[in-house]
Amino acid sequence: RVVKKEEDRIKVMSRVKIGIYGGTFSPPHNGHLHSAQIFIKEMKLDKLLIIPAFIPPHKYFGEEASTEQRLEMCRLTFGDIEHAEISDMEIVRGGKSYSYLTLEELSSFDVELYMLIGTDMFLTLDEWKYPEKIFELTNICFIRRENDPNVTLQIAEKRNFYEKQYKNVRIYEIESDVIEISSSELRVMISEKNPLAYEYILPSVVKYIENGGIYR
Repeated sequence: RVVKKEEDRIKVMSRVKIGIYGGTFSPPHNGHLHSAQIFIKEMKLDKLLIIPAFIPPHKYFGEEASTEQRLEMCRLTFGDIEHAEISDMEIVRGGKSYSYLTLEELSSFDVELYMLIGTDMFLTLDEWKYPEKIFELTNICFIRRENDPNVTLQIAEKRNFYEKQYKNVRIYEIESDVIEISSSELRVMISEKNPLAYEYILPSVVKYIENGGIYR
């Protein structure tokens, strides 16, 4: 029995730490880039999977950019980050990109999963498809996208609710500088030819958007 416990301990210690960062990424911006970098650093990830959704179930998503264009913009944005990898698994799977399906596909005895989300998503996790499976399969990590003290209270209340409602809840708040911009805001700014939009996007992505006439 002692030997078995030692084997289990070694297995846990040797599990690969994989981060999951999903979203529409239309377009990916500096806020996404900063979040990915600090996620890898703070959680000491062995690998970070950037996973563009095919059809996000939680928000309206127009098709201003194709799936291939969104994938390419992710490659341009995250491609130079050590340990980061762009995955098309949700696009290949098709249909609504439910997180529990992605987690089930990535789960393995030798892997520990960490999923990064923003404040808005954290506050509505119980409304997702099969939230109990999500809490079972992954560590939840969230980054604040605002500095509102009222939201701080909401987060504390929601965290307490999750820990009482579900089993094996593991939640981490990653402290970071707040970059208050969203992809939806950037799409509008680009369509209106507002040059300020490009202050939040890497030059290589700006060039790709301009050459492809995306969001026009």
